[in-house]
Amino acid sequence: ETFLGEEREGVTVGRFVILHSCPQCKLSRLPELRQFIKEEVPKYANVEVKYEFGRVPKMYGFDAGERVKEVDVSDPKLKVADVVKIVEEMGAVLKPEAVAGGKTETAS
Repeated sequence: ETFLGEEREGVTVGRFVILHSCPQCKLSRLPELRQFIKEEVPKYANVEVKYEFGRVPKMYGFDAGERVKEVDVSDPKLKVADVVKIVEEMGAVLKPEAVAGGKTETAS
């Protein structure tokens, strides 16, 4: 189930990122990742979160429907800015209103 080529939030998507995670136990020990999901994910047109009980948090980067990168994001030392950098390196695209309004975290 991909949204390759689909227009989302005014952006045509060819590359996208999916974050798979357990919605409770594992995520409850990762406050920075929870914050990323709550505050940063909505800013991106091509980042999606999928929950599956017992799943270790991992990000998967896709290009043209093919998985091209996998990153374990279950390290409690990761900060929000680290996760932002990971998704942007995977090809995450900010929604037009997020670009116009600026971001709270930067991946400089």
